[in-house]
Amino acid sequence: MSDPNSDIANDFESDHQWVKEAKKELTGRKCRVIRPGDLVTQDYMPARVNIHLDKESVITDVTNG
Repeated sequence: MSDPNSDIANDFESDHQWVKEAKKELTGRKCRVIRPGDLVTQDYMPARVNIHLDKESVITDVTNG
């Protein structure tokens, strides 16, 4: 299972503008990466960002909660 308290913004290195903007938005926020088959809690945390990946680790959805 992914670390629900990881700082995902620092895990990506890129010069693409969207990555720079995403890193700025995500820095300091609680994020969790959810991969197929991961067990996740059902607690709702409005400030937490959930990043959903497919089996190839491609982002398929980003939600709050």
